[in-house]
Amino acid sequence: MTQEILSSVAVVEQTKLLPVQIAIDENPKGFPKGVHMLRVDLRDKNPMISVPVYNCREDSHHMLIASHMANHEPAVAFGVGLYGIGALVHDPRVEEYADSHQAFFRAKSGRSELDRIPLQTPPKDLLEYMDIDKIHPDFKRYFEYREDREDFWNIAIAIHILGPVRKNPKIHDIFITTPEIWQKKQAPKGQWRDYPTASFFWWHDLDWENIASMIQLKNPDSVMGISSFNEHRENPAWSFEDVLKFIETKRIVPFQLVVTDPIGESVGVKSSFAQLQVPSPKDNPEWVVYRDGPNDLDALMGKLTKRFGARHNYRKVEGVRLAARGHAKDVSLQDKIDLVQQLVKEDYERRHNRKSNVKLLRV
Repeated sequence: MTQEILSSVAVVEQTKLLPVQIAIDENPKGFPKGVHMLRVDLRDKNPMISVPVYNCREDSHHMLIASHMANHEPAVAFGVGLYGIGALVHDPRVEEYADSHQAFFRAKSGRSELDRIPLQTPPKDLLEYMDIDKIHPDFKRYFEYREDREDFWNIAIAIHILGPVRKNPKIHDIFITTPEIWQKKQAPKGQWRDYPTASFFWWHDLDWENIASMIQLKNPDSVMGISSFNEHRENPAWSFEDVLKFIETKRIVPFQLVVTDPIGESVGVKSSFAQLQVPSPKDNPEWVVYRDGPNDLDALMGKLTKRFGARHNYRKVEGVRLAARGHAKDVSLQDKIDLVQQLVKEDYERRHNRKSNVKLLRV
C-alpha cells in the first residue's frame, strides 16, 4: 500500500504545472519604433513563443499588421471596447487552406460547431457579402451606396447588422446561419429567418479601414472574420492585461500577433456590441434587436432619421440578450463609445493633418 501511495505522489509531481512566464521586450531589433515583443514560456516541452505587439495608432505598424494577417496569422486586436480574435478564412474551394477557419475554434475552446463567426465588413466591401436585394426596400437607403454605409457606421460607431448573405462561393459556411441551424440551436422562433443570413460587423475607425484595405490587397481570396477573444461563456478580454491573464490561465497562445489601441482601451467601454436584424421585404419596416449593446438605441434611431430622412423604430425579440460587459447592467455606455470615436478621430487628424505636414516639410 505504501508503494502505491508513493507512486501516486510521483505521478502528481510529474504532472504539476509550472507557472507560465511572460516577458515583454521593448523595441525589438528589426521592427519599427513602438513595437513590443511578447515572450511566452508555457513551461512545457514547447519552445519559447514570440508574439509581436503592434499599435493600430502607429501608421508604420499598419503594413506589418496587414502582412501577418494576410498570411493567415490570427490576431488578437482591440476595437472600441474589447479584444477580439481576427483571422482570414480562405476560399473553401482551395484545399491548401481548408482548415483556416479552425483559428476561431482553437482560440475559443468549447465553442459549438453551430455557432457562427461575424464577417468583418468595411463599408466599401459590404455589398460583396450582403444581398441587398433581399432586404426591405425602405432599408436599402442605409446600405445601397458607399457613402451611406460609411455614414451609417459613423453614426452607429460599432454594431453588428444581421442580414441576408450573398451566394458567394468565397464565403465559408462558418459565417452563414441557415434555417436548419436556427432549428438545431433551438433558438426562439422570433429569431428564425427562412433564408441564409450572416452577421456583418464593423466599427468606424479610419486606421482599421487602412489596415483592412491592405489585407484585402495582399489576400483577395479570403474573408476576414472576427469574434470576441475569450473562452466560450467567459467574458472577453477588456484589456491587454486580460489577454496576458488568458495566456496564464489557459496555457495557450492561439494567435500570432497582438494589435493594441491605447486610445480606445483607456476609455474603458468594456462591452461587446449590439446585433440588429435588417427586415426582409415581407417584414414590418423596423429594426429587430437580437442583442442589446452599449448603444443608446433611441438616440441611434434619432441620428439615423436625421441623416437618412426616414424614421424606423426598433423592437426587441423575445429573449433578447445583453451583450457581455464589464459594467453593471444599468450603466449607460453611450458616452464612452462617443468618447472613443472623438479621441480616435482627433488622433487620426493630428497624424494626417495636411497643414501640419506642410509645416514639417518646411522645417
